Amino acid sequence: MANAIPDATSFLADLVTQFQNDVSQAVSQVKIDLESSLEYAQRQLDLVGPQVQDYIDANPVTLVAYDKRFISTMNWAKTNMQRVATNLLNQASIAFGSVKTNANLDYTRAIDAAYSKFNDSLRAVNITDADYQTKLTASTDQMSDIVSLANAQVSGSLDPDGNPYLDAMNNVITGSFNDYQDKFTAAYQQALNDSNSKITDFINNRAVIVFTGKAKIPKISNYNASYDFSFELKNAGNQPFTGHVGVRLSDIYHKHVDSVPGPTSFSLSPGDTREFQASVYIPKATKDSKGRMLNMGKSLSATITFIPI
Repeated sequence: MANAIPDATSFLADLVTQFQNDVSQAVSQVKIDLESSLEYAQRQLDLVGPQVQDYIDANPVTLVAYDKRFISTMNWAKTNMQRVATNLLNQASIAFGSVKTNANLDYTRAIDAAYSKFNDSLRAVNITDADYQTKLTASTDQMSDIVSLANAQVSGSLDPDGNPYLDAMNNVITGSFNDYQDKFTAAYQQALNDSNSKITDFINNRAVIVFTGKAKIPKISNYNASYDFSFELKNAGNQPFTGHVGVRLSDIYHKHVDSVPGPTSFSLSPGDTREFQASVYIPKATKDSKGRMLNMGKSLSATITFIPI
């Protein structure tokens, strides 16, 4: 037979204290879960910038002539760097979001379990107190206050004024779901900014040589002779270019001849425009890719070549 309790005051007070402890433990577990998840996410986010830089270091782009090859190479590099960053950012985001969702569910289950424990304790005794219902209502009101405070603490909407349970709960957790979300969002944005900055620097901090369209191209009338070419070039990048510039003449059969590099390098500062001149000797016959001596074709196309130093 259940124990008879003639005065429920202390019994209910003990149950409320136990309920408060259980709720405090649930809130504390939220902190533990979120702090652990935030630490893991931060480690992933800390890898974003260095791994993007590792890709840049391992895949340098030395092209300077602004043409289709340059554009496709830069776009390919940019896409790959963004993929490196996105994979790590997504891993961090998914991990933190999953733990946050599970922590919220666990917290709700823990509150439900605390209520169940309270009700089970009431069913296990025989309370004969004439004022039991009044005292029970007062106790459940206190429990509602405790849960409201815990919910506010977890959700980040805590208003401490006038709440008798503030000190006890405040010692349990120093941050809410929103606090940890804000910390993660800030770390995520910092990692994204770092990645974007490195990608932008990779694209922009280089020499980019553009052919302005002004050129002097001789009419080729005889083979076994030298011809002088000149092209106007502009450095549209924000880094100086220093290297050897040449002219390659190719026929429709992919045989080609190159100008002889000059004794000095060619320099072009950012924003500057300069004329480049080169002389090309065009033989009657030259070797093809298989080493065979074949006559040069009559239709020749000129390409400007760059060798940075």
